[in-house]
Amino acid sequence: MIVLLKYILRTFEERFIYIVVATVFRLCLEISYIEFVHPLFDYEGFGFNFDVIRYAESWLLYFLLIAGVPKAFKKVSDFLYGYLIYSYSTPLLVFYGFNDVQRLHLYLVLMGILIIGLFRNRVPPNFGYPSHGRMHSMWISFAGILIGIVWVLLVGGDRYFNLDLELVYDFRDLAGEVLDVGVMAYLMSWVPAVFAPALLVLALLRKNIALIIFVLTLHVIWFGVTSHKTALFSPILILFVWFAFRYSRAVSLIPFAFTIMVLIALISAQASDDNFGASLFIRRVFFVPSHLTFSYYEFFSKHEFVFWSNSITSVFIKYPYPLSPPQLISDYLGGSGHANNSFLSTGYMHAGILGIIFYCILVGKLFNIIDGLAANGMSLRCAIALVIVPAHSLLTSADLPTSLLTHGFGIVVLILYLMRFSSIESRDILNVRNFDSDNNPKVWRYGRHVTIF
Repeated sequence: MIVLLKYILRTFEERFIYIVVATVFRLCLEISYIEFVHPLFDYEGFGFNFDVIRYAESWLLYFLLIAGVPKAFKKVSDFLYGYLIYSYSTPLLVFYGFNDVQRLHLYLVLMGILIIGLFRNRVPPNFGYPSHGRMHSMWISFAGILIGIVWVLLVGGDRYFNLDLELVYDFRDLAGEVLDVGVMAYLMSWVPAVFAPALLVLALLRKNIALIIFVLTLHVIWFGVTSHKTALFSPILILFVWFAFRYSRAVSLIPFAFTIMVLIALISAQASDDNFGASLFIRRVFFVPSHLTFSYYEFFSKHEFVFWSNSITSVFIKYPYPLSPPQLISDYLGGSGHANNSFLSTGYMHAGILGIIFYCILVGKLFNIIDGLAANGMSLRCAIALVIVPAHSLLTSADLPTSLLTHGFGIVVLILYLMRFSSIESRDILNVRNFDSDNNPKVWRYGRHVTIF
């Protein structure tokens, strides 16, 4: 059975299979948009204005993009770049192909993606091995979780406990008023995005069933307390990475998993009168970021740029709007709430084309640093599992400073540094079976680095 599984997973590394899976994924997104998203949410801006030239252009651009993604990842940034293409760029091109939106805005985003690809591919920096780093990362994670639990109990944060996904927006603001106070607002976000995932990776690495159950239970409880879906879905991302990439390095497993998710959501919506699941997993995950991307560009191409005056430059530059950027875009679209979106949108919001270039250089360098941290002994699968949760927020729904601080990307880089394998800890590599059929270690060499898969 294991031999068959290995064979099936490794066929996904073939270039032909990669192209087929990528094509099927895009077709599934198109069907879901035409059959579900547009008919039910046309009033929210998910229209359908078909133009054969624009549609063909979107497919040409799609094949050019996926040609730049390696069929098998050799470093963490290969995976992250592929995740960016399939979670963000693919639905963006589908939305563009079906709507009369500005071509310039699409090409600015694509320019940014190419800049990321350029800067991530440089030779990664070298990093040392901290003494007892793995132990320190474990205690930092435990301490963060413990402080978070004590805080919830002290302020009575459990009073708004809710496990109903359909009611999260009814409870989120109420819970936030109690829990998100001062620096504790950051910690409440770091627990499900950094600390609990780090413990889950350690537990999976050590095959500690009791710790795995504890972390998974904690995620469910944290979702109930905060009503933030990140707490509920982050362990799913981690477990997918851990088990899907145990025997394969195929990037095509990303669009394959997305295809399965879209099909299940679409079939369940058509088989019942309940559209909530399909709305969450198709509209919200894939097409809301696409719609908001064009909305950000449309608004800020006609109005003042922010120049980070909503955060780090507020001392020097006056913020020009009465609402925060996410509230501003939501109000512009005729709604309420917070229309958060990717750094590829907020970069333009801050400083136009220069903002996009600046952000994408930084993200490319950030990916490059992560490659350096994951080199020379770190299990590649372990590194991807650690960064996938904050990376998802960065690539689909958060401004860069917000992602680094609030969503914990900066903290997870520190955890990644601490969890690097030392020569003594390299025995753990045996436990995750990183050997081929001839009992040789699976390694990838690039530049002066060696990454153990």
